[in-house]
Amino acid sequence: MKHNAVRTALGVLVLSMAMGPAEAYTSKVIRTVSVGASGVTGTAVLDMTIVAQGNAADPAATLLFEGTTAALRDSGESLKLTVNANVAANRIIIYTNNSAIVANPKACINTGLGNDSGGLVGIGSAPICELTVPVVWGLSDNNTDYTFTPVALPGVGATNGVFITDLAHVATFTTTGSALDNLPMKRCVGGAVVANALNDGLYPQSFGRPNEDNDLCRQSDSTKVLEAEELSKNIAVVGFGFTGINGTGPNTLTAIATDTIALTSPIYLPLGADFRQAAGDVQYATSTLTTELVTQ
Repeated sequence: MKHNAVRTALGVLVLSMAMGPAEAYTSKVIRTVSVGASGVTGTAVLDMTIVAQGNAADPAATLLFEGTTAALRDSGESLKLTVNANVAANRIIIYTNNSAIVANPKACINTGLGNDSGGLVGIGSAPICELTVPVVWGLSDNNTDYTFTPVALPGVGATNGVFITDLAHVATFTTTGSALDNLPMKRCVGGAVVANALNDGLYPQSFGRPNEDNDLCRQSDSTKVLEAEELSKNIAVVGFGFTGINGTGPNTLTAIATDTIALTSPIYLPLGADFRQAAGDVQYATSTLTTELVTQ
């Protein structure tokens, strides 16, 4: 009984020490080693082909918006994007570059007036090359038929499609005389003042450029103007955050800009073009429809 009592007392002592208030330790000797750098090779793969919609075999096709009617036309084709990326902060963007020297046809639009020449361009000299036809895209990770629903006239585009914008974008339409129309702005990075003419129904906004941050902030308190964020960070984003072949993209079937869907490569972008307000007897095309995998 005595031995049992001793063991019980020792057990209580150990338990009380473990549960009692902690005391700071005193360091006597410190030894340090270093660990060499190691990691994983970055993967940044993006392949693009044109395939017929609704065919699981993904047959190669030519991108056309066939027909002659003044309608929102589904091309019947999709861009098939094969993605494999584990680089940080990655996203896939889509755009035209119809004002580029190599563009054929080449737009001759004054982009400062809010038209960025995105989509298809009229084939011919001025004023034909000042005409454009908006192009919209949807998104899926299955090659299924995609039917675009047109926005009611006099609007343009589709309720389930996103506009393709152009690298030449420098100004965006807004309500004349609104706060955004007349808001004093500056570059968020660097603080350079950006002109915003009063009561012209426009505000400055860039598509975005490599190795630059063109987001705009308020001059008054330096807060970011969300409406003036680079287009390459919002409307032009097809997918983002890929880890290998899995990522996220905008849900083009809803009108809520923050809705997203999970994606697994390959992903598909069906395309439609809105000819409802296009000038007659003009041919429209683009040679610069581009997708790009970027990090920022």
